[in-house]
Amino acid sequence: RCIRTSYTDVFLAMGSVLTSLERYEEATAVYERSYAMNERLFGPDNSYNMYIVNGLGSVAEETGDYALAVERYAEARRVVAMHYPDHPNLGITTANLARAHGLAGRHDLAVPLYREAVDIFGRHIPGHWRLGRMRANLGDSIVRSGGDLAEAEGHILAGLDRLTGQWGAGHPRTRKAREAAKHLYELWGKPDDAAKYAQ
Repeated sequence: RCIRTSYTDVFLAMGSVLTSLERYEEATAVYERSYAMNERLFGPDNSYNMYIVNGLGSVAEETGDYALAVERYAEARRVVAMHYPDHPNLGITTANLARAHGLAGRHDLAVPLYREAVDIFGRHIPGHWRLGRMRANLGDSIVRSGGDLAEAEGHILAGLDRLTGQWGAGHPRTRKAREAAKHLYELWGKPDDAAKYAQ
């Protein structure tokens, strides 16, 4: 475990940095090399590969290949569920998969996944800021899938409140939730409410 933790963490850090630098081909190569090494040493579906596949999903998402991002995040979620069937990591990978579906325009597929992620985080770490982001994203996906606007409002505003308290009004995560609120009220025909959330 110590050997696996040591070199896997190095590869994960390298892949993350290369992704942030937009050196996507290099990031993919690092992640794939680490994946192959893990599989060779510790067998298929070993627990650390969930982080690596999630990293590959991030690269696909950043490059706009949302179909591949869905595939990668679904694989990460499957491996997490195998090893940690009731753990916050399952909530994170589930939310990642939901986000990729939303980016691909399939908000109908994103909604139930966000619901699952919100449930997992709500049970395990209800004070975490990620729960706020998940709720805001759930509400936004409900809106974009043609769902109940009143339900969406509850999720978006609760998420926005959590993110504002954690990160402040100017943080990108908070601003995204404000944009979701603005879009909701514009669609709902409530321009005065929408104006409150204009950037």
